[in-house]
Amino acid sequence: MRIRWTVRAAEDLERINDYLEMHSPHFAEPAIRKIYEGVCFRKAWPDRGRHGRRRGARELVPHRCPTSSYTGLR
Repeated sequence: MRIRWTVRAAEDLERINDYLEMHSPHFAEPAIRKIYEGVCFRKAWPDRGRHGRRRGARELVPHRCPTSSYTGLR
């Protein structure tokens, strides 16, 4: 399987990082790494995740993000 990042997905990841860097800098790197590793993990298990909104697509749902215990991020 080949992973292809769309421009929109890359921009979203950058915006998430920017937000976390501004509001919770200690969570930024672990959160971005978890997202990125989850996407790269799809190479080994392409059927991982739930069926996506588009036909043939799969969506990854993080079970626990490093920021999930931080109540200030809502």
